[in-house]
Amino acid sequence: MKFKKALLHRYLIDAYFIKPVYKLLLKRPLVLDDLQYVDQQVYNSMCWIRDNQINDVLDLNFTVLEQRFGVTEEKGKFFLNFFA
Repeated sequence: MKFKKALLHRYLIDAYFIKPVYKLLLKRPLVLDDLQYVDQQVYNSMCWIRDNQINDVLDLNFTVLEQRFGVTEEKGKFFLNFFA
């Protein structure tokens, strides 16, 4: 809340923000690579899923409300885009 008030009144803030925060402030889209600044372990896992064949390797399921689907490359890429 104090951050918003400082911006509103144009006060200089001596603080450092991670890259994704600046992108959000500038209303720029976030991408998967921005996740590395938030959680390196999750970022590494998502990159592994992106870079490897995940069919029959990981027991992952992607769900949409009440329907449940198995893992495919297409659904894995959708998940990565949705997650980022």
